[in-house]
Amino acid sequence: MLFGLFGLTSHAAPTNLQLSQCCSFQKTKIEFSPSIVHLPIGSVAMRPDELDCGDAQTRNNHGVTRGGDSRGISSQRRPSPPGYASCSATTPIVNDVTQIPEYIERRIRRPIPPDSRVVEGSTPVVSFGNAHCAAVATLGLNPSRVEFLDRDGNELVDPFRRLATHASLGTSNLANAPEPVVAQVLNDCNSYFSGNPYRQWFDQLELILTQCGASYYDGSACHLDLVQWATDPTWGNLRPASLRKELLNADSLFLREQLSNENIELLFANGMGVVRQLRAAANTSLDEIEPIVGFGHRGTRLFIGTILDRVRVIGWSTNLQSSFGVSSGLRTEVANRVAELAGR
Repeated sequence: MLFGLFGLTSHAAPTNLQLSQCCSFQKTKIEFSPSIVHLPIGSVAMRPDELDCGDAQTRNNHGVTRGGDSRGISSQRRPSPPGYASCSATTPIVNDVTQIPEYIERRIRRPIPPDSRVVEGSTPVVSFGNAHCAAVATLGLNPSRVEFLDRDGNELVDPFRRLATHASLGTSNLANAPEPVVAQVLNDCNSYFSGNPYRQWFDQLELILTQCGASYYDGSACHLDLVQWATDPTWGNLRPASLRKELLNADSLFLREQLSNENIELLFANGMGVVRQLRAAANTSLDEIEPIVGFGHRGTRLFIGTILDRVRVIGWSTNLQSSFGVSSGLRTEVANRVAELAGR
């Protein structure tokens, strides 16, 4: 059951965000050997125009001062668990693939549920970007089919491929796949924003992140989903409705483990569907506060709360990727209100 998994409480006092050092990330080629994989799990590539590698008190393009700043951002991080390269690593790290966190390997190896309409040949998306190195995360329902398929329903292949597929991995069964293959799935998730991200969707949320001093593109933010499988048809069109419930029940524990084990301190729930499912998963209501009005025929409801006594949640009812009634003015106002609630 979903209920009671998250221990969600009412609005709590703000905590410091832990933003990672931007110029410490780099993307590195993975090389396989029989027992070891060169897997810089803590590596995230940046766009050239976002590199900012001055002294320790230089601000990056998102207004974040490395080493801490006057807005209360802390550079102190929780220790990396076994299997993780430090997020401040500046050189490739050789990791024993058997030390990838067990909960992540277990999720990647879990078989596709029967008759679930999961995109054929796809892999579970445990995160978009590196969840261990991010202090902020956005939350959605499940990955889009376009992460794996083009408009005609054909599988994306290099150089357009966004994430690992069974074809790119050379396997049809992750449950029994060699450990380096599991590592490749994780690395493709970690390096998502340095490849071919679905910018039409993610850049709608990037506006909010940058207003809060974070970004998908410098590794300080990532995206998570309540369900890690991409489906075809999309989530709202999955039938019967019990199928959506089964997928949510199966994946909710992984999200709890992720939020418990990683460094995420601030979670943004995008859209009423996400807010509703997050509330159901916690069997508790988020606090509803003053809405945003004056943009369109209906207001945008706002919600706040805390999960696991540590992760602050800010949610809004309007799906910002929707083309219906969502103006640039509304997106800007949501960004401003969220930044205010986050203490930015």
